[in-house]
Amino acid sequence: MRPVALVMAGGRARRLGGLEKPLLEVCGRPMVVSVIEAAAEALGYVIVAAGRQLLSKLRSSANGPYLDMVESPGLGYAEDLALVARSLRTRPLIVLPADVPYVSWVLVSELARMAMASECVVTIAACSRYLGVSALGRRLDCWYDLALRCCRELLDVDTFGDLAEAQVACYDIPRSRR
Repeated sequence: MRPVALVMAGGRARRLGGLEKPLLEVCGRPMVVSVIEAAAEALGYVIVAAGRQLLSKLRSSANGPYLDMVESPGLGYAEDLALVARSLRTRPLIVLPADVPYVSWVLVSELARMAMASECVVTIAACSRYLGVSALGRRLDCWYDLALRCCRELLDVDTFGDLAEAQVACYDIPRSRR
């Protein structure tokens, strides 16, 4: 079975004062749109999980035949992920948070390849922290952490400082690739 991407866009963004983080713009576009496009290019099909209010706003920013949206209760990242993943039952499921605006289709493809090969859960950590980027294989009783070095592709926007870093990084990307 071909992997499916699940973009988690329902966080509370406490460290950003409760702003609708997925809709914050990096390089002139909402972060969640960049994540959706990378996932769609890699896997062909994307499901976005978010709260009701955010879903209505997302429908005007991102749409297409490759995209479905599901409502999550807004309990927190881990809780919402567990509920949505259980209800979908699709495996492998490539999980991406909406706040990694520079994630590439190459990384998503590689994560899908690892999930297909191992059948276990694979999580990615970068810069000494977990990002919420993971692959849920068929088996949930085995778990692997993949520690990667810090890089722009894994920049996780959780604070105003992270957002400023993401904005500055836009100037390092050729216009044709933004």
